[in-house]
Amino acid sequence: MKLKDVKNLGLLAGDAENLVSNNIANRSIKEIYINFPEPPHSGEDKLFNHSFIDRLKGILTKDGKVYVLTDDEAYKCKIHSLFMDHKFICEIDGEKEQVGEVFKHNSFFDEIWEKRGRDKRFYLLYSLQNQ
Repeated sequence: MKLKDVKNLGLLAGDAENLVSNNIANRSIKEIYINFPEPPHSGEDKLFNHSFIDRLKGILTKDGKVYVLTDDEAYKCKIHSLFMDHKFICEIDGEKEQVGEVFKHNSFFDEIWEKRGRDKRFYLLYSLQNQ
Protein backbone atom coordinates (compact mmCIF):
# COMPACT_ATOMS: atom_id res chain seq x y z
CA MET A 1 0.00 0.00 0.00
CA LYS A 2 1.20 3.49 -0.76
CA LEU A 3 -0.56 5.31 2.04
CA LYS A 4 2.77 6.48 3.41
CA ASP A 5 2.98 8.81 0.38
CA VAL A 6 -0.42 10.39 1.06
CA LYS A 7 0.04 13.72 2.82
CA ASN A 8 -3.54 15.04 2.93
CA LEU A 9 -5.42 12.23 4.66
CA GLY A 10 -6.15 11.82 8.32
CA LEU A 11 -8.01 9.04 10.09
CA LEU A 12 -9.38 9.62 13.56
CA ALA A 13 -11.15 7.02 15.65
CA GLY A 14 -13.11 7.47 18.83
CA ASP A 15 -16.06 9.46 20.06
CA ALA A 16 -16.95 11.73 17.13
CA GLU A 17 -18.36 14.55 19.28
CA ASN A 18 -15.16 14.69 21.34
CA LEU A 19 -12.92 14.45 18.28
CA VAL A 20 -14.52 17.33 16.40
CA SER A 21 -14.90 19.46 19.54
CA ASN A 22 -11.39 19.11 20.93
CA ASN A 23 -9.00 17.96 18.24
CA ILE A 24 -9.78 19.68 14.94
CA ALA A 25 -9.10 23.33 14.16
CA ASN A 26 -11.82 25.56 12.76
CA ARG A 27 -12.09 25.72 8.96
CA SER A 28 -9.50 22.96 8.50
CA ILE A 29 -11.48 20.06 6.98
CA LYS A 30 -12.65 19.95 3.37
CA GLU A 31 -14.56 16.64 3.44
CA ILE A 32 -16.12 14.53 6.19
CA TYR A 33 -17.41 11.00 5.59
CA ILE A 34 -19.79 9.41 8.09
CA ASN A 35 -20.60 5.85 7.06
CA PHE A 36 -23.35 3.85 8.71
CA PRO A 37 -23.72 5.76 11.98
CA GLU A 38 -25.55 3.76 14.61
CA PRO A 39 -29.13 5.04 15.01
CA PRO A 40 -30.26 5.65 18.58
CA HIS A 41 -32.18 2.68 19.97
CA SER A 42 -33.71 4.63 22.80
CA GLY A 43 -33.36 8.13 24.14
CA GLU A 44 -31.30 10.95 22.72
CA ASP A 45 -29.06 10.54 19.70
CA LYS A 46 -25.46 10.63 20.87
CA LEU A 47 -24.01 11.55 17.46
CA PHE A 48 -26.42 13.56 15.35
CA ASN A 49 -27.62 16.44 17.49
CA HIS A 50 -27.52 20.23 17.18
CA SER A 51 -24.17 20.70 18.93
CA PHE A 52 -22.48 18.11 16.70
CA ILE A 53 -23.84 19.68 13.51
CA ASP A 54 -22.72 23.14 14.75
CA ARG A 55 -19.24 21.77 15.32
CA LEU A 56 -19.11 20.13 11.89
CA LYS A 57 -20.06 23.48 10.40
CA GLY A 58 -17.21 25.10 12.35
CA ILE A 59 -14.45 22.72 11.25
CA LEU A 60 -15.39 22.63 7.56
CA THR A 61 -13.72 24.91 5.05
CA LYS A 62 -16.03 27.33 3.23
CA ASP A 63 -16.35 24.84 0.36
CA GLY A 64 -16.50 21.86 2.75
CA LYS A 65 -18.79 18.87 2.32
CA VAL A 66 -20.27 16.21 4.59
CA TYR A 67 -21.13 12.78 3.16
CA VAL A 68 -23.43 10.47 5.11
CA LEU A 69 -24.30 6.90 4.14
CA THR A 70 -26.94 4.98 6.10
CA ASP A 71 -29.25 2.02 5.67
CA ASP A 72 -31.90 3.37 8.05
CA GLU A 73 -34.53 5.50 6.30
CA ALA A 74 -36.01 7.03 9.46
CA TYR A 75 -32.53 7.99 10.68
CA LYS A 76 -31.75 9.47 7.27
CA CYS A 77 -34.78 11.75 7.65
CA LYS A 78 -33.67 12.86 11.12
CA ILE A 79 -30.12 13.57 9.92
CA HIS A 80 -31.47 15.50 6.94
CA SER A 81 -33.66 17.68 9.18
CA LEU A 82 -30.70 18.56 11.40
CA PHE A 83 -28.51 19.61 8.47
CA MET A 84 -31.36 21.69 7.04
CA ASP A 85 -31.93 23.36 10.44
CA HIS A 86 -28.29 24.43 10.34
CA LYS A 87 -28.56 25.95 6.85
CA PHE A 88 -26.45 23.41 5.00
CA ILE A 89 -27.08 23.03 1.28
CA CYS A 90 -28.35 19.56 0.42
CA GLU A 91 -26.77 18.37 -2.81
CA ILE A 92 -28.07 14.78 -2.68
CA ASP A 93 -30.87 13.33 -0.59
CA GLY A 94 -32.44 9.96 -0.96
CA GLU A 95 -31.94 6.49 -2.21
CA LYS A 96 -29.64 6.60 -5.19
CA GLU A 97 -29.52 3.35 -7.08
CA GLN A 98 -26.28 4.23 -8.84
CA VAL A 99 -24.66 5.23 -5.56
CA GLY A 100 -26.11 2.20 -3.78
CA GLU A 101 -24.52 -0.06 -6.35
CA VAL A 102 -21.13 1.51 -5.68
CA PHE A 103 -21.41 0.53 -2.02
CA LYS A 104 -23.13 -2.81 -2.56
CA HIS A 105 -20.69 -5.65 -2.04
CA ASN A 106 -21.06 -9.31 -1.29
CA SER A 107 -19.64 -8.99 2.18
CA PHE A 108 -20.66 -11.05 5.17
CA PHE A 109 -22.54 -8.05 6.61
CA ASP A 110 -24.32 -7.25 3.34
CA GLU A 111 -25.69 -10.79 3.28
CA ILE A 112 -26.93 -10.50 6.88
CA TRP A 113 -28.51 -7.08 6.25
CA GLU A 114 -30.20 -8.26 3.06
CA LYS A 115 -31.73 -11.25 4.86
CA ARG A 116 -33.16 -8.80 7.41
CA GLY A 117 -34.62 -6.62 4.68
CA ARG A 118 -32.01 -3.85 5.00
CA ASP A 119 -30.84 -3.81 1.42
CA LYS A 120 -31.30 -0.07 0.78
CA ARG A 121 -28.57 2.52 1.18
CA PHE A 122 -29.33 6.21 1.62
CA TYR A 123 -26.72 8.69 0.54
CA LEU A 124 -26.70 12.30 1.73
CA LEU A 125 -24.35 15.08 0.67
CA TYR A 126 -24.30 18.52 2.30
CA SER A 127 -22.15 21.56 1.63
CA LEU A 128 -21.48 25.01 2.99
CA GLN A 129 -21.20 26.66 -0.41
CA ASN A 130 -22.21 30.32 -0.48
CA GLN A 131 -22.02 30.68 3.32
